Amino acid sequence: MDPSCLHALREAHSDSDESTHAGEYTQDVESAMKPDSPSSRTHRGGQGHRGRCRTRSDVREVLRFMEGAEVQEEEEDEAASPTSPSEAPSIAPRTDVDPRLLPVGLVASLILSATCWLCIQCPLMSAQGMGPVYLLRCGVVALFLLAFGLMAFTGAVDPGMVPEELPDRPMERSYKSSQFPRRIRRYDHYCRWLLNGIGLHNHREFFMLLMIFTVMVAGGSIVDAWLLAAFWSLEHSATESLLAAHLVYLAIFGYNLIPIVRLHVTFVSRNELANEWKEDENYVVDDLETGTSVWVGDLDTDEFNEKFDSFRYDPTRNRWDKGCPTNCFLFWFVPRWDKDQTGEF
Repeated sequence: MDPSCLHALREAHSDSDESTHAGEYTQDVESAMKPDSPSSRTHRGGQGHRGRCRTRSDVREVLRFMEGAEVQEEEEDEAASPTSPSEAPSIAPRTDVDPRLLPVGLVASLILSATCWLCIQCPLMSAQGMGPVYLLRCGVVALFLLAFGLMAFTGAVDPGMVPEELPDRPMERSYKSSQFPRRIRRYDHYCRWLLNGIGLHNHREFFMLLMIFTVMVAGGSIVDAWLLAAFWSLEHSATESLLAAHLVYLAIFGYNLIPIVRLHVTFVSRNELANEWKEDENYVVDDLETGTSVWVGDLDTDEFNEKFDSFRYDPTRNRWDKGCPTNCFLFWFVPRWDKDQTGEF
């Protein structure tokens, strides 16, 4: 296999487990070998600074962080050229911790945050004249219950697998993940924090969850900073320490959350899926000398890597992009649960 195909294999197997079948592996290899696939280029650009999103490399790192698709570079460097799928190197995500612990850690941190709100922020806000403490606590409980409900739904629901009774035909915007028995309609990405694919049935709920988290981080940071200023004295050192710790937690949460939110807001406004973004289906590079644009899939490997951070989204290549207002309407209001819904919108 050409070494330039390893990048596509890494992306295709970011959501695979050790029980991947040889037939599915062959399918991914053949997909990566397609000459017109831009993902067959091996991007070795800048490492990016996750959370800043200043360049395309940074955005790619954010998406990998969300999906858990970080791969050890030495595995790629040491990989031999296989002659058959059975001889292909094992390409697996780098896992510093058991991925099943990530949702547990997320839920535990949210529970601690909610406890801090109920026991510290709400009474202090009430003391500052913000309203009865029981009403403040009811608002906090409602917000966190909504977040937990969205997490549970998004992580547990069928992401949109093709129904068994539907004819076995290719569907645009669908994807076959080795973790699911059938293709997922309108596949966006795999989220390691929820241990589920994001597709036709749970994409809206996933986006709503990001919005809830954004409100929690922004509102919590403002409240914590205000309370720290209002109660700054040696007499309240223990309370201020807890408020400061909570503010640090929100800062870390927000540092990793905000780039993901920006990424998905952009995708929704363009009617573009993260999986399509990874495949560079709608991106071109501009030739300043000739004044023309070239699809990135037509670049050779070296030029692809060199110009990776200058790729430009071309709406004319995305036939699903109907303009931001229409795209948002389609995202929120097109029925998704009909068994005949293909996700091709």
